[in-house]
Amino acid sequence: MLEFFRWQPDNKHFYFKGISLALYITCVVISFFAVILIWIFKNPIHIWYNSKSIHLGTLSSKSLKILIGSITIVFMSMRSLILWFAKYPNIYEIIPFHLCRLMLLFTALSLVFNKVNLIKYFGPIAIIGCIIALLLPSFDFVPATKPQKIGIDSVYYYDYILCHCFLLIITSMLLATHRIQIKAKDLLITTIFFICLALIMFNINLVTYIYAPKGWQTNYLYLGKDEVNSQSNLFGVLSKWPWNLFTWTILGLIFYSIFVAIWIVQDKVQIDFMNRKMSISVKKSDRWIEFKNCQHVNNIQNK
Repeated sequence: MLEFFRWQPDNKHFYFKGISLALYITCVVISFFAVILIWIFKNPIHIWYNSKSIHLGTLSSKSLKILIGSITIVFMSMRSLILWFAKYPNIYEIIPFHLCRLMLLFTALSLVFNKVNLIKYFGPIAIIGCIIALLLPSFDFVPATKPQKIGIDSVYYYDYILCHCFLLIITSMLLATHRIQIKAKDLLITTIFFICLALIMFNINLVTYIYAPKGWQTNYLYLGKDEVNSQSNLFGVLSKWPWNLFTWTILGLIFYSIFVAIWIVQDKVQIDFMNRKMSISVKKSDRWIEFKNCQHVNNIQNK
């Protein structure tokens, strides 16, 4: 196998410093800046997207979403194949059930099946997870010495950047192009969904730890046993098994609630372009009306 696809750091020349760190920071800054621009100009972007019946010259909105979702799934499948043939140490990762990988799969499936509205249940968690992952990068398969021996000569370096930057941007763009309603009941649905998801992953991790060989002892959602969990010392005893189940679930729900609060408040500021001039106004939050009254107040139809 080409050295570029090997996970072993022995013959690598670049560390996570210098040009590798500079490129990483550049990609992260560009992604964050893109998300900020998406949120600032969400209204013009929404109007522009929904006023077009054809995208990229030949594709309808539905076809465009199917194309993006399908390409995403293809790339995720290619990653799994690379992990398999490279005999990746954490081979269980060929099944994309880690948080951001799972959110990326959910996003891709919602695009393929044209169910973008479902993103309200996992999109906020995806955005928060990507922000944390990009600010605190983790490469568990190489020695934890600083700096880690991973850089521009490793496919896993680019995979980490592409996965998290793409998920961050595509989720933000979908929330801008589609008027997603987040109602009070959606908080309850999201809470139940992620508690069930956490319980499922927690039990998968436990069963594989007891019965599976090394490499297949899973650590999905960082809810695995301490021996296989790279984040077991993050919050002291609170991040150790089995308390990590409660800690991560509660933190996830807190972050989701904070996101919804920001989602409601940011809608008060509206930026529009009329006659090539930008106007900024402060208004009542339509998202707040939708949240408390379960009433859709925007009359622009999503495509």
